Amino acid sequence: MYTNFKEKYFLKFNYFVFKQITISLILLSLCTILFCGCSDKYKSLSEKYQNNIKKLKEYESIIDNLNAEIEKLHLELEHKNKEMKDEVSNKDMELKSIIIGVWQDDSCVGTAYSDKYHFYKNNKFKFFYSQYDEEKRIENISGQWKIKNTNLHLIINEKTMLIGGDFVESPVSTSEYQLINATREKIEIDPPHEIIYPLGQIKDDSDAPINIAIGGKRFWRLSEEPVDYLD
Repeated sequence: MYTNFKEKYFLKFNYFVFKQITISLILLSLCTILFCGCSDKYKSLSEKYQNNIKKLKEYESIIDNLNAEIEKLHLELEHKNKEMKDEVSNKDMELKSIIIGVWQDDSCVGTAYSDKYHFYKNNKFKFFYSQYDEEKRIENISGQWKIKNTNLHLIINEKTMLIGGDFVESPVSTSEYQLINATREKIEIDPPHEIIYPLGQIKDDSDAPINIAIGGKRFWRLSEEPVDYLD
């Protein structure tokens, strides 16, 4: 009786232990599977992270190279700008020294003057409209001149007008009519009016005076001293 009970108890105990071991093995297997799965996932994420870090370093290297190229181009551009400014400044100085004098839109002086500029050293100027135009109402304009970036700036603050008078048939062929008995009057321009003309290439022909294009129209220097010519 005791032996049967002992055997039965032992069998129950062994079954319980076996059951527990089996459950433990199952749980261990599940944990192993989960762990392996998590490990693989972690490994995959780690590899992706390392790859991203590698790409980031590559991008940083590319950005550093681009920044270096940009800085190089910036320095080259600054150097070019300085060269251009120096070149323009030198050109302006040359033009300022050359432009002093009397300039006419014809290399020769006939019985009268055609359109002409008087540029003075004190940066004053006068522009006289052609004497061949006998119908004109404006005789001349005057003001200040300056040269900047190879452009001629004329700041006009006065003009001489011919007021009234009569038009009669002109005795010469340059104009159909001639204005006579008009009153000459100086008129102040306030505020002053500024005109900007580009200055073209200077030409020094052997058979003609030095000449330059002012606003697309070529003028020849008749004299280096504007005081030599009456206003």
